[in-house]
Amino acid sequence: MMPQVSCMDARRMAYADPCDVLVIDTETTGLDSSRDKLLSIAIIDGVGRTLFHSLIHPYGRKNWPEAEKINHITTRMVRDAPSVYEIRDRVNGILSHARLFIGYNVSFDLDFLRAAGFEVPDTDWCDVMDDFVPIYDSINHTGGRWQKLTTCATFFGYRFVPHDALEDAKATLYCCMAIAHQQRMGQEQIAPELGQNKPDRQSKNPRTAAKPLDFYRSTKGRRCSDMTSDEMRKEPCRAIEHKVQEESS
Repeated sequence: MMPQVSCMDARRMAYADPCDVLVIDTETTGLDSSRDKLLSIAIIDGVGRTLFHSLIHPYGRKNWPEAEKINHITTRMVRDAPSVYEIRDRVNGILSHARLFIGYNVSFDLDFLRAAGFEVPDTDWCDVMDDFVPIYDSINHTGGRWQKLTTCATFFGYRFVPHDALEDAKATLYCCMAIAHQQRMGQEQIAPELGQNKPDRQSKNPRTAAKPLDFYRSTKGRRCSDMTSDEMRKEPCRAIEHKVQEESS
């Protein structure tokens, strides 16, 4: 298995070639990849552009009551959704370009993709949760327990609709970049008032949620999420705070 990299290294790779950095999230009928099925897949690149997002018909499973309580994906919602066989070639084509996978408990998502027969390259990976846990634990003294994506997002002031694969992927990328900024600045301790905030009620309207890529601009000031891959190669993307530091140095 290829090595795990930090969020700071993931950010460097995203800056160098965001098209080869894939953020993955899935919704499933349960927690066991050998028995449960995929219900949704979302893949975005290193600047948050959606490469793939779809519900999936979990043939072989008629219901998933416990998972439905969490992800709110019903049998009716996936009744006309494509099967994994119908999307396999398209998803495999996207996965084949990956030099880095980013996720929140990313092994869960990659295990489900492999179990469903997708071709997942053996490449570098970044688990945002692994980088967040020690940051959160240093303030809240939780004994190093795993923390939910909603906890991580709230910690960094990001609002989103959880347990939607695309929303989760965007939140994961935002949190990865926020953690990378902390790591690059060498800030091992974060203001206690941030870490001790209780999670706010999540936004029910995606249009009002914060945009994780507002701090990404090209060298000519264009919003990177609106640019094509060819345009990004001509105008490399940088975080705003990174660009400001370069201009002031």
